[in-house]
Amino acid sequence: MKSILALLSAAALASVSLAAVVPAGSGKPFYRILVGNNAGLGYYLDHGSNDFRQCYCLSNTLTVNIKGFGGGLIQAYGSKDCKGGFQVVGPNDQLDNAQWVNSVTFGPGGVKILKPGNCPKYY
Repeated sequence: MKSILALLSAAALASVSLAAVVPAGSGKPFYRILVGNNAGLGYYLDHGSNDFRQCYCLSNTLTVNIKGFGGGLIQAYGSKDCKGGFQVVGPNDQLDNAQWVNSVTFGPGGVKILKPGNCPKYY
């Protein structure tokens, strides 16, 4: 479910286009967000189901921003398990000053959220 597609420099982050990240003509659901840090590195998280949304734990990652690339409903949580209060981020918007975010979920609205398996350090 989680796959690393690229570690990007700050310059590369600015040049990513939506057309480059959405598979054309696949007919399958595809949601993507980019988790960025102070060093200008980013880690893509992908989701490919309309049946559920996965909760991704970010508490061991120094998150500075979260950018949606067709992320569907993006919710950023202060908890490690996508429970409690959250902030909504638009599907193609960016949440800055995201150091408080400990977990995130994204994808279609109105479906169940699966708990995170672990809390990896993405970079």
